[in-house]
Amino acid sequence: MTGATQGMGETHARLCLAEGAKVVLTDINAEKGEALAKELGDNALFIKHDVHKSWVCCPAFFGAWKSFKAF
Repeated sequence: MTGATQGMGETHARLCLAEGAKVVLTDINAEKGEALAKELGDNALFIKHDVHKSWVCCPAFFGAWKSFKAF
């Protein structure tokens, strides 16, 4: 989820986790993202990502695969 450290992104992440999903949280705010992932537990992974730079999306996909073996 992009923009996952606050607002709608955070809310959607929490709702998905409540339904049993595993989520990759992405945002440019690493401090908030890491804290949120820690709070949400083992089914949440944070990866710093700036959506304005499309070429940096690969770490988010790799992180999802490495941690959860799924996209």
